[in-house]
Amino acid sequence: MFKLVSLASISVFLNCLLAIELRDELETNSFLTEPSFNYFDSNQRITLTGETASSHNGSEYLIKKPKLKIKTDTYSSYIEALEGDLNRTSRLINFRNSVTFYTKLREEILIESEELSFNLNNQKLKSEVSVFTTLRDVNISSLGLDVVQDIDGIKAEFNKGRIKIIDEEIYHTGYANKITIFSELNELIMEGEAYIDQDGFIIKSEKIHYDLEENKIMKSINSTIESS
Repeated sequence: MFKLVSLASISVFLNCLLAIELRDELETNSFLTEPSFNYFDSNQRITLTGETASSHNGSEYLIKKPKLKIKTDTYSSYIEALEGDLNRTSRLINFRNSVTFYTKLREEILIESEELSFNLNNQKLKSEVSVFTTLRDVNISSLGLDVVQDIDGIKAEFNKGRIKIIDEEIYHTGYANKITIFSELNELIMEGEAYIDQDGFIIKSEKIHYDLEENKIMKSINSTIESS
C-alpha cells in the first residue's frame, strides 16, 4: 500500500513538473500576430507595431515589418523597416533592411539606411552605416548619423557627409567631417575640412554656418575662397 501511495505521489509530482515546464515553454517561446508595444512619458507617446513578433525568452523579440511611431504635442515621426529586434531589458530597437525614418510630412525630413537603432532611454536614433537624408532642399549622403528628438524639434549629426543644396535651379555641393542640422532653427553647421562649392566658387572653412531658409552662408571661420 505504501509503495502504491509513493508511486502515485511521484506520478503527481512528475506531472506537475511537466506542466510547469510546458507553461514556461509557452511563456518563453511566444509568437504574436500584429503585436503592439507602448511606451509613455510626460512629453511623448511611443508605439511599436509589426506584422508578427516571436520571442524565445520573453524579453527579446524579432519583429517582421516593424513600425515605430513617436508622437509629441508638436510633431510626429515614424520608423519603418522589413525587420527589427526589440530588447525590452536594454530598451533598444534595431531596425534592418530598407529602413526609413520620416516626420509627419515627408518633405520635412526623410532618412534612409539599411540599419538604424532607436534607444528608448535617451530617445536617440543612430546608424553607423551609409545613410541618405533629405531635408527640404538639402540632400546629405553620410557614413552614419545620430539624431536626438525632443519637444523643440530634431537635431541630426552626420559623419563624413557629402551635401547637395538646391537653390532654385542651382546646385551647391560640399563636404564636412561633421554636419549638424537643427530643424527648428533652419540651420546647418559644417565642421572639419568643410567646403561649399557655390556655382564655381569654393568656400573652404574650419566651420560653416548655413541658413537653410535663406539658402546662404551666415558665418564661416578661417575661410578661403577659390574658383574652380
